[in-house]
Amino acid sequence: MSHRLCTSPRCSVQARATVSVRNLCQPCTNQVADVLTEIADHYEECAHELRLGHRRTGERVRGGMITGIRLSDATVDVRADILTIVSSWTAMVVHERGLPTPKRDVHAMTGLLRRNLDWLAEHPAAGDFADEMADLLASAHAVINSDRAPRLHLGFCPQPGCQRPVHATVQIRDRSARPLIKCESGHRYEADQWREIAA
Repeated sequence: MSHRLCTSPRCSVQARATVSVRNLCQPCTNQVADVLTEIADHYEECAHELRLGHRRTGERVRGGMITGIRLSDATVDVRADILTIVSSWTAMVVHERGLPTPKRDVHAMTGLLRRNLDWLAEHPAAGDFADEMADLLASAHAVINSDRAPRLHLGFCPQPGCQRPVHATVQIRDRSARPLIKCESGHRYEADQWREIAA
């Protein structure tokens, strides 16, 4: 059987081979699946950040509060980028596979992309797809973590085939919030699991 190299520029082992019909190796395909899930979650979390910003900075006007959402440029830009780029890749899959068009909703569109990941892994643009999704996730991370304390490295992800660094962050705005513990691929853990990860 002939092999080719994984085309993802973020492949942790650039020499990792794929089967002859695929352009993404299986670990990178699995990672993209996790990234798509987290992108959809972060899209909603960015909306939550905008609502929090409004509550933090609302001003009283004649006994009342200014209504509406305080627009954080970075957060708005990230949400717009997520919607635009995810829509573009969804349109490509729908067109080339003859699939029904999902509603213009990030959760619906990332769901379609996850369901068609094996097909996408064989597509000539597979490496670009993986890279763009990783860039979107990094941008969303930067916005959401902008008011968080520095990350604490706990260890490495125990999920099979992952082994990416796991970090814990505490939200500065809300000290009562539970620490956010997740690896760089998006696997999340409860606060009581950190000892197991750090072992």
